[in-house]
Amino acid sequence: MELNRYVIHDLIEYYKNQIFKILGLYESKDKNGYKFAIRISSELNQLPSIIPELNNDYRFIIVLMKVDILTEELYFLDGEHRFVKNHVMESLNILDQIKEGLLNEYDKAND
Repeated sequence: MELNRYVIHDLIEYYKNQIFKILGLYESKDKNGYKFAIRISSELNQLPSIIPELNNDYRFIIVLMKVDILTEELYFLDGEHRFVKNHVMESLNILDQIKEGLLNEYDKAND
């Protein structure tokens, strides 16, 4: 896959949407929601193979850790809603920062 602005943008937006769905699964107390979160975590762990710059980005590691925490919260369904919501929203904000940085790097490299 050729990496370009659109691929970077679309991949990050896709995973933002997937992480946001975790909040809805938690709110609805979906007993199988953790399986969804495991799949998203697994996919995110493979994302650096498509976007190598993520290997050296500490913010991406934070997102991975937050998704692992969210997976655990979906498994037990006994945490505080505010805690889950905060982790989801923080992950979305961090992914926005990562996307902006990646797009800036791409633009500089292709000017």
